[in-house]
Amino acid sequence: MKNLIPKAWLLLALFIAVAARAETVDPNLAGKEILSEKPLNISPGGKKGLVVVFLSAHCPCSNS
Repeated sequence: MKNLIPKAWLLLALFIAVAARAETVDPNLAGKEILSEKPLNISPGGKKGLVVVFLSAHCPCSNS
């Protein structure tokens, strides 16, 4: 039990240090439409959720 408290403080300090250095991700996505090859920009709007689904005919996980 004596070693548990210093380890908990060390873990908390490590978590805070990692969280402080975390970078934010740009929520806007840019790409192009496959068929027309027109530019496509997707951004979340207001309080609505945004779901992006990536489909592929070849699964890299099933090759293992």
